[in-house]
Amino acid sequence: MVKVSPADYWTKMDVIENNRVRFELFRRFGVLVGSGDHHSVEFMPGFVQPGNDYGSEWRVHHYGMPGHRRDAGEDVEYYEEMRDSAEVTRMPSGELVAQLLDGMVTGKPQSLPVNLPNDGNVTNLDDDAVVEIMGVADDTGIHGRDKTTVPGIMGEFLRRINVVQEWTVEAAVAGDRELVLEAMLADPIAAQLPYEQIISMTDEMMTATARWLPQFDA
Repeated sequence: MVKVSPADYWTKMDVIENNRVRFELFRRFGVLVGSGDHHSVEFMPGFVQPGNDYGSEWRVHHYGMPGHRRDAGEDVEYYEEMRDSAEVTRMPSGELVAQLLDGMVTGKPQSLPVNLPNDGNVTNLDDDAVVEIMGVADDTGIHGRDKTTVPGIMGEFLRRINVVQEWTVEAAVAGDRELVLEAMLADPIAAQLPYEQIISMTDEMMTATARWLPQFDA
């Protein structure tokens, strides 16, 4: 997040500047995505490519594995400080498990984002595809709250990601190496690479994970 407004506090200008992808999609396609820009561009390869320094113009710059490892190390340090502190903070963690359980135990409906099998909630995805949607937790369980059809290219992005996920699971269950490759070729980010590079990258990945995935040895 980069502050651009001259004010001493964060303003609407700062929010808009740091959500460039979200507002671009809303302006151009009428879809205001719920997830943050860094997460959204995982499904839309045009935003992260060599010509724009891998997303720097959209403020979603990928800073590589060292950066992610640094973040992870800082998370561990923060966790250890919290764990070893003599005081317990009352600041909410941002996780929603307690809210979900409260709805189920008390019966008071709680609306919150959940991952559920699609039950007509996203009409242009197959039923039972796992979707991240707004749901309701109450004494009947957890169920989707809304129904929508994701239009145009945004719906196509969802469909492609769903295909990749379904093929990945099917490949893992069946031990099908060819289907692993097909999933890699269908992935919108990996598909930016040359065909030969995707093959070699897939082979390298399968070799590196072989001890955890013995079903692919056959």
